[in-house]
Amino acid sequence: MSQYRFIKACLLGIATVAFSIHLIMPLQAKNVSWSEQRLTRIVEKEERLFRNVPPESDRLNRANWEGKVHALASEYQAFTLENPESIEGFIFMGKFLRKMGERKAAYIAFAKANRLDPNIAAVKQQIGNYLAEEGSPELAIGAFLEAIELSPETAVYHYQLGELVHIFRYQLLINNISSGPALDRQMLEAFKIATKLDPNTREFAWRHAEAYYDVTLPNAKEALEAWVTIEKASQSDIEKDAIALHKAHWLIELKAYDDARALLSKPVRTSLEGTRRTLEAKLPKTNT
Repeated sequence: MSQYRFIKACLLGIATVAFSIHLIMPLQAKNVSWSEQRLTRIVEKEERLFRNVPPESDRLNRANWEGKVHALASEYQAFTLENPESIEGFIFMGKFLRKMGERKAAYIAFAKANRLDPNIAAVKQQIGNYLAEEGSPELAIGAFLEAIELSPETAVYHYQLGELVHIFRYQLLINNISSGPALDRQMLEAFKIATKLDPNTREFAWRHAEAYYDVTLPNAKEALEAWVTIEKASQSDIEKDAIALHKAHWLIELKAYDDARALLSKPVRTSLEGTRRTLEAKLPKTNT
């Protein structure tokens, strides 16, 4: 589950902080060099190519499409060889290679872009993704912290940092990188900031609330407040049932037994009934 969460975090990061063609000057602008025009055309070709990807079952069209992809890879390679100082060239080539599953080659491209300009947050993020996937959380955390320093208002960087700390908590502890309480604070703070910066992304708010189950000494009051915040934006009945159980858990931790009992007395969906009964069993017996 943890590895799946990090993969989701990486994908979300790639989608949210997409490298845009607008990084390059539009062709209509004045003083656009020939190399910039050439790179813009390559990027536009990539966008058209990936707009309609044939299914693997369509072997003929798929083979034709894959041939065009290989040709495009050659175009990126030729461009960066001829323009070794083009930051955008390495960025877009890295993005393309990542899309194709060539993670190491993509990392090399992003690393070259980073050497040319060490102040691009999205490049730091991509480097961090690769380092985390390769099992180097200490280096990955450093890359994400640099991305956050360069772009502190980008919520997804904080979210990914939180997931990274959670997933590699044990490795960070045995390597004496940090203490358990410090890692707990860093993870919770990362999710909290992500939620504050982007309250409309529900995944951030849910992950922040769920993270209180992952720490050694959770603050029950803060955890309850996080679930109350989510409840205000909740729409589906099944979500409301689940949130009620989460609230009941933290109310029990706070010894607010009457409030917890009131929540647990309400019927929930069959799939949540086991959880409801487990929580109900934690309540002190009432005098009858």
